[in-house]
Amino acid sequence: MDSSVEEDVPDIFFKEINPGVRGPGFSHTLSPSTILTLAKQLYGSSAKGHILSIKGFDFDLGEGLTPMTEILTRQAIEKITHLVKNWIG
Repeated sequence: MDSSVEEDVPDIFFKEINPGVRGPGFSHTLSPSTILTLAKQLYGSSAKGHILSIKGFDFDLGEGLTPMTEILTRQAIEKITHLVKNWIG
């Protein structure tokens, strides 16, 4: 699950990710597509990848989530739970 800083996105959106290298070669973060690429290089295959993003509202330092982010987080967790139940049968 991810929080989006983009303004022109739905409150909650789900997309498939594919292997690929993005971002700097040396960093403290790796993109999900880079992780899939590393899995393929290290183990010969990689799993399907998906990311569910929720729209972020306040990225200042602080404690807790904004009220809208809390609502969207609950909705995102429900969506993930539903998708996982469908995938595992």
